[in-house]
This record gives sequence, structure tokens and C-alpha cells, in this order.
Amino acid sequence: MNDTTLGRARPKATHAFGRLTFAALAFLLLLDLLQSIFGGVLRYYLAQSGIPSAAYAPKFLIIVMIVVTAILSLQTLRVRKSVITITVTFVVYLLVGLIYTKTATQVLFGAFILVQLYFGVLIAPVLLKYSTKLTKYALVMWLCVAAGVTFNHFSSVSWSGSDFTIGTHTLDASRQWSAFGINRIAGFSRASYSAASQLLFLALVVLVLGKRTLLRVFVWLCTGVLVVATTTKTAIGVFLIITVLAMIIKMRRLFPQFVRATMFVAPIVICLIGIIAPVSILLFNFQLDLSSVWSELLFASFGDRLQNTWPDTFNLIFNHGNWLLGRGIGGIGAAQQFFEPTLFSPADNMFLYLYASFGIVALYILFAYTRRVCSFHDSRQKWDVLMWLMGVAVLAEGWTINVVESSFLALALGITFAASTSKRTDLA
Repeated sequence: MNDTTLGRARPKATHAFGRLTFAALAFLLLLDLLQSIFGGVLRYYLAQSGIPSAAYAPKFLIIVMIVVTAILSLQTLRVRKSVITITVTFVVYLLVGLIYTKTATQVLFGAFILVQLYFGVLIAPVLLKYSTKLTKYALVMWLCVAAGVTFNHFSSVSWSGSDFTIGTHTLDASRQWSAFGINRIAGFSRASYSAASQLLFLALVVLVLGKRTLLRVFVWLCTGVLVVATTTKTAIGVFLIITVLAMIIKMRRLFPQFVRATMFVAPIVICLIGIIAPVSILLFNFQLDLSSVWSELLFASFGDRLQNTWPDTFNLIFNHGNWLLGRGIGGIGAAQQFFEPTLFSPADNMFLYLYASFGIVALYILFAYTRRVCSFHDSRQKWDVLMWLMGVAVLAEGWTINVVESSFLALALGITFAASTSKRTDLA
């Protein structure tokens, strides 16, 4: 075999391996989504079989794929800017986490949680490549979530309220809880808010990329009803915001300047609200009037964030970390439940979670993300509209959810962050 033959063979082999990598990423995404949708059922029956840790198999496969992809990127010298930026930030704040938590396993657990976000960045080009096939997959998954919520609404399920043990730690298989005597329905998933976010984001794909108007409208309206059934107030609010914005986008031909301006300004406003809301407690002492049943039903959880969760999170950062650097990776959220239970804070806000994990750099992260979401404002391509709506939904969810520890939301955050740098195809 001569040098010319070798030169011709290498590109073919590389191309074939690239296609294999894309296929592997697509398969892992499908596996990951199914594991999230059926998380409660899966953990329950795996625990019954004595192998609860098998539920984390997709995550470990994703880690392997991330390592393989990183090695391949270094070999071909084709590493995207977003990947480099995230990797450098990741390494620096691993060290910060180690300094302030003083527990390597806690930091590693915090890094494990961020895998979903990193995976979202990697999977964005794959989703774009197979964008014409996304609708049918999203619809099937949406039907699975909808069936779980509907079934759970009319009857109790065996996995609701169950738990499982890994090592010395006990975890919820599917969380069972209620508000004002109303059960919060999780369906097949691990919690009501997880089911709500799954319904929203899967329905968004159908709404934007679907070709049949009647099906798109039907799925979206059913999503609104089902989200209400989960009693997840944040998801209900996001559903209403996205509904209004989707209707505005449909008026592009009549009011093109207004629509472009709205699509540029909306993400910025929503992002600022997500930052100002928790920061405002440092300046003002809020006291919500919860004397009526309706005010308590609508605002009790928000009042708890204003008076307890958010102040506790700032105290955690200022007293057990650094106002400039935060506490590093693993310094807040789920990792604390295992290693720092007395300091545990869920943050319940994306900015606060990022601030605790990455310090003042959190502002830059949110600015960079919001700018990328805004970059879709002048496009008529369906893929770009989907990324814009999905980005807005992530920012709005971030008002009262830390986002990063939610499987669907973290994936959407990574996908929309990376999507603006991917080559787009006109799907309109």
C-alpha cells in the first residue's frame, strides 16, 4: 500500500468514525431521555431487584462518551470555543470547590451533576443534523409523560413515595408530596416538577418543528392542562409566557420590527428578573401578605424563597465561601445532601446556584447564555425559533429552579448554549 492510498484511506476512516460517534451520541441522548422520563418507575423496580445503582448507567456512559469525544477533538484539533470555555471554567472551579468544601468526593459529585449540562453542549450538532426526525421522537416521549401524569392523576402508583439506598445514603425513587392537600403528580418520573419540565420541552419541539397545525395546537393545549395537573406553579407560568411569545412570533409578517425587538429584549428582561429577584433580598425585607387562601396557594413557596431559601443561600456563600469566587463545584445543592447536610441549600434560582458554584463569573455565564439566546432573534428558521423559545423557557424556569440539577433543563441549557455556534439548516 503506497502513501497515496494511505492518504485516501484516512479521510474515509475518519468520516466513518465521525458518523459512528454521531450515532453513539444520538443513542445516548435517547437512553438519557428515557431514563429521565421513566426515572421513578426505573429506580423503584431496580431497587426491588437489588441493583438501584444501575439507574445511573446512562450517566456513566455519557461520561465515557465525553472523554472519548474530548480525545478525538484534541487529536483532530477541532475543538469548539464553547467546549474550551466550559472545560477551563470547570477545572478552575473544581479547585475552588476543593478549597472550600475540603472534600474531594463532594467536588466530584458536584462535577457528576454537571455532566448533563456538558452533554447538552456536545449533543447540539447531533440534534441539528437529525432535526427533521425530532418531532416524531419528541411526540412519542411526550405521550409517555402525558400517560404517566394522567394515570397518576386518577390512581395511585406503587413507586410514588418509594426510596432506595446506595451505600449509606437513602434517596427518593419518586417523590411523594402535596400542597394544601393536593397531591403533586410525578407520573413515571421522579418528581412533579420533573414531569412538568418534560412536558413543556418535549411539547415545544412538536409546537415549533411539527408540520400538522392541528396536532401542534392539540399537544400544546394538552400540555397546559397536564402541567396544571402537576401543580408546578413555575412550569405553569413558563407555559403562559411561551404561549404569549409563540403567538407574537406568528405575527412576524404583519409586525416584523416589533417581533424582532421582542425576541431580542425578552431574554434580557427574563434574565435580569432572575438575577434581581434574589439579589433584592439583600436590600429589602419582603413580607408577603398570605392571609387569603388564594394568596397562600399562589405565593407561599415564593415567599419561602424570599424569606428563607435565598437568604440562607447568600449566608452559605458569604460565610462558608467567598463573595468573589463562590464555593466552587459541589459547594451547593445535591452534593451537600450527602456531604454537608447541615449546610444544604437547593438555591431555587439559577443565578444563585451559579453564583455559589462559580462566584462572580456567574454573571458572565448568564450574560453569555442570554446573548446567545438573543442571537436567534432575527432568524425565521424553525430550528432557531425552537432554540430561542427553549432558551427563554430555561431562563424563566431559572427564576425559582436551579436548572443545573434538573435533567431536562440542564440538557436544554447546554443545547441552547452551543446551538448558536452550530451551522444551521433552513427548516422553515
